[in-house]
This record gives sequence, structure tokens and C-alpha cells, in this order.
Amino acid sequence: MSRIKVLPPELIAKIAAGEVIERPASVVKELVENSIDAGARRITIDIEKGGKKLIRVSDDGSGMGREDSIRSFDRHATSKLSRLEELFAIRTLGFRGEALAAIASVAHVRLVTRPPEENEATEVRAENGKVLDAKAASRPAGTTVEVRDLFHNVPARRKFMKGDNVETDHILNVLTSYGLARPDIGFQVTADGRETLSLRPTESLGERVAEVYGVQTFRELLPVKGLCREGPASYEEYPLERCIVSGYISRPSLNKGRASQVYFFLNGRWFYDRLLNHALLEAYGALLPAGRYPVAVLDLEMNPSLVDVNVHPAKTEVRFADEGRVHAAVVDAVRSALATAESQPHGIPGRVLEPLPFKLKAPAPKVETGAVQRTITGLTAPPPPTAEPGKGLPEVTILGQAHNLYILGQTKEGIVIIDQHAANERVNYERLSEQFFGGKVKSQTLLQPRTLELSAREKRILETHPQVFERLGYGVDDFGGKSCVLKAVPVVGGTALSPESLRDVIGELMETSGRPGAVSDAVTDKALKLMACHESVRAGEKLELAELRELVAQLYRAQDPYSCPHGRPTIIHMTRKQLEAKFGRS
Repeated sequence: MSRIKVLPPELIAKIAAGEVIERPASVVKELVENSIDAGARRITIDIEKGGKKLIRVSDDGSGMGREDSIRSFDRHATSKLSRLEELFAIRTLGFRGEALAAIASVAHVRLVTRPPEENEATEVRAENGKVLDAKAASRPAGTTVEVRDLFHNVPARRKFMKGDNVETDHILNVLTSYGLARPDIGFQVTADGRETLSLRPTESLGERVAEVYGVQTFRELLPVKGLCREGPASYEEYPLERCIVSGYISRPSLNKGRASQVYFFLNGRWFYDRLLNHALLEAYGALLPAGRYPVAVLDLEMNPSLVDVNVHPAKTEVRFADEGRVHAAVVDAVRSALATAESQPHGIPGRVLEPLPFKLKAPAPKVETGAVQRTITGLTAPPPPTAEPGKGLPEVTILGQAHNLYILGQTKEGIVIIDQHAANERVNYERLSEQFFGGKVKSQTLLQPRTLELSAREKRILETHPQVFERLGYGVDDFGGKSCVLKAVPVVGGTALSPESLRDVIGELMETSGRPGAVSDAVTDKALKLMACHESVRAGEKLELAELRELVAQLYRAQDPYSCPHGRPTIIHMTRKQLEAKFGRS
């Protein structure tokens, strides 16, 4: 009896759909790519319940006639390819012919489309991978695709979807990515009846970046001006054998705790690549603190025949014929931008703001730049601390500071070396955690409220979790659009955090639990660790003896004095016997 069986068509369709459609954001990505390939200049997206209940994508593109609209639901039916050779020089975003077929196998789909040359539109309904009916309809030129009840017939897949807020955030990330990739196209997004993202068509990438991140952030970006690295002689037969890198990167002073604002595009295609992330960080080198990431929007232009975009069913990854050349091109371009005089932050004395390279279509929100009111805690010189029973910490006499980085102390049985930044992080983290879980982190009212421009995703996180930000010590009011007014900031170790710290905390809260109005303890813990790090003493910061003693005393009183919140050791103890062995005295 044969054990090998041919799978039924329905199961084959669902397996194929699982490779292409992972979550609602995957549906949005496929449909938006189809709209872009159809020449759309305005795309409207409506979603309900994170896209699980409804996704509607409408465009003003070329549309389809009756025959094509029905055939578009067949697997591997596409207008993008006709010969094998074209597969190795892809110039469109979609080409597999799987999008509508895959979506229709796991959702209820309604398509309404009309090409400009025809007077009548066509409406097609499909379910379970089959076209149910097709009839005449009315619509302006273009296409609308409605997707309802995603994964209604695949409950095992549906239960793995996250909460509505998380799925909406993934959708906004996709649309922000394509908004940056195609500044000439307008995007409008409505989530549960509320406008969430609105990007008008612009004439340049700079305008779109300012529209997405705000003028404040745009002023801290550096242009990467179309640098290219010519290919080796063996590729001379290709007239476009070079990699042109252009876009924007942030000054080193503007950095994030996550890589969520790093975007790469290839010939207008948004994709993810570890190689280019590595190239970006290599170019910054020591200009960025460890674990920090820049803001970057980089577009690569090169011969399509030298790139394989067919390595992943969802088309989110690419493979380069010459990875080393592309890596070097990105490093060269970013380093050239960082080497300019404009790479210095705007806040330095005598620095003036350069005029924007475009005219603002709408007035920018007023930005207050008043100083933050700071609380200074006086330090005294306490006696050497005594270790609490059970912690195993030796009594120590502080001797001084080495390299403005380590605290040196003498014990009865040897010496201790303490990392001042790691120690201060531990102290600040435990204080913040106690305040947060006790009700609210201490905060400081700003002398002048600060207006901040946020991206659509940042503003949504702020609006979704207002109680969390209040408990973290931030006083925030809505200012309309994508702006907010910051009235108070947390106080850590006697010092008020900078207003810009709010952006980093928002970044940490991107990973929510999915429950409306709730954030997981793990994510909140990351935010507290980030806040603790912000105002901890730094490597290279000189401290007086009294400050060293006070910091060590605070560390000794901590619940877990042996490591910083990120797991690095705070203190090393070497006994006299260990020292004598090192010097050959034993």
C-alpha cells in the first residue's frame, strides 16, 4: 500500500497561503504592492480590529477588465511575467501571481475594479480559493479589494494572531515603509473609523521623511547623496553595473534603542537585510553607543539582474550577486555623510538651523526649547558602607577612580573594582521599579512645556497606553495631528530625564501584550531599564571621592548588587591570595 499521497487542492491552497499570508499586515503588503504596480497615485486603506475583521485597499490605478479580474484569483496568474528570463530581472513589486489566490483561500474577498478605458466596473466575490460570482458594478477607474474575516477557516492560524493594537502596529509599519519608499504616492489609513496615517504625495524623499517623522527629527538627519561604487570588470556587460546609495541618516546625537527606524529600499522595494544593517553600524563605528541604532532611510539603485528578490515567499528578503560590493557601497555612502561638517548636532553654540530643502505644505507645530528644570541632590561623604548580612559583599574603603570608569576599593582580604555606570544603573533601576509598581515614578514639571512631533506609530502607542506613561512619570497632552505636548518628565537619581527620552520609551513599548490598554510586565521592565540607563553616570565621567562613596553605599543597599539590569557585572572582588598568586608571592 502506497504511503505517498497527493494532497487535495484545498489543503495545497491553504499551505501556499500560509507561506504568503502570515498576518493581516501580510495582506496589506500584498495588496498595496499590487496598487503600486498598477500605477496608483493615491491609496486608501481601511482596517477594523487590526485587520482581522476587515481590510479594504482602494486605489486610482489602472484597474482590470472583467476577464482579468476573474483570472486574477487563479494561482500563478500574473501580468508581471511571461518569460523565464524576466524572473531574473524583476522590476515590479509583485510577480508571483499568488496574492489574491492566497488571500481568497483564507478569507472572504470582494474585488471591484475598472480600467479607465471602460465605462463599467466588475465586482468579483471569492471564498475558499474559488470565485463565487462576477457581475457588473459602478466605480471610478481603479481597484478596491475588501478582505473580511481573515483565517476564518483556519482557526489554528487565527489563534496565533496578536491583539488588535499589535496587528494594527504591524500594518502601520508596512505602510510607513512603502510611504518612505514611494514619496510620490499618497497613503491614507483609517483604523476602526479613525484616521491613523495620512501621507500626501510629495516631490522628494526629504518631504516624505519630514512628514513621517516631523520637522524636528528631519533637522537632525544628514543627506546621503547618491554615492556609487562601480562594479568590477567582469560585470562590464551590464550598463547599470553599480550600486547607488541615497537617502537620509541621523547625526550620531540622534539614536534609538531599537532598529525600528532603519529602512532599506531596493529600486523602490522595501526589504530587510542583516548584511546592510551590519554595514550601517560599521559605518557609524564608535560614533554610536553600544546597543544604539540610528534613524536611516536608504535607497539602493542597481541593475535588477544582479539581485534575486525571489528568495522568500513574502518577498521581504533579497540576495545580491555581489554582497561585498553592496556592503562596501553602503559603508562608503554613510561614512561620507558622517564626515561632513553638518554631522554635528544643532544644539552646539553658534550653530544655526539650515533652511529646509522644501516648503512646508502645512504649518509646523510650535516647538518650545526652554531648559528642563533640574533637581540637584547634594552629596555628602558617608562612612565606608558595611555589607548587609547574607549578600556576601565585603566591607570596603573607597580609594578613588581609575580611568574615570572604575571605582577602586580596599577590603580586609583584597580589593574590589566597581563599574560606575553599571552600579548606577542597578541603583536607578531598583528605585524606578519600586516607584512604578508602588504607583508612579517621580516626575519633574518642565518650566516650559515641550512640543514633540511623533510618527504615526509612536503617536498610536502613546494614545493606546496613557496610564502606563503617566505611571512612568511622563505628563503628556495631545496637541492634534501627530504632535504631543510634554509637560513633565521622570526624575531618575535626582535628575530629570530629557524630553527626547519619551521617544525611546515609546520604542520599547512597541511590543505590547495585545490587550487593549495593557502592556506586558516584560515590556514595562525594558522601559524601566532604559530610563535607568539614561541618567546613570557614564564611562569617562569624573566623580569626586564623596560621590564615589555614596554610589557604592547605594549599590550595597540594592536587592541585587552584583549585576546591572542588563546582566553585566557591577563588582569584581579579588582576595589577597589571588593577588599574591598573580605576583608569584604564594
